[in-house]
Amino acid sequence: MHIQTPQHGAPAGQPVRESLYNAFDSNMKKIDRQAISQESKINKRYDAKRARAESKYKNPGVFDICILTRNLTSKMEKIEQARERALQKHQHKIKMKRLAQEEILSSLAHSWLYRL
Repeated sequence: MHIQTPQHGAPAGQPVRESLYNAFDSNMKKIDRQAISQESKINKRYDAKRARAESKYKNPGVFDICILTRNLTSKMEKIEQARERALQKHQHKIKMKRLAQEEILSSLAHSWLYRL
């Protein structure tokens, strides 16, 4: 986290607090942008898997329809379950990043308060 501190002669209290909150806000926005980007990548990856699975089962013969339908349904369920697991794992990582940023802000705020 990069924090700009006040220049020489500037009052210490308010600018330091503003710098802390600006750095915190900037980092949280960065985490949010990364989260959206990563979720998009996860969804694209699993959409591609669905499309590949569906294309394998196009134009089946008359006798194969029942078997292929059951296989396709099973395959799609597995893909959706994998997508959900990937998204949950990603959301947990983002939650941990946000908590870490909050802890950093808290510890920085405490250290600045003791200095004042």
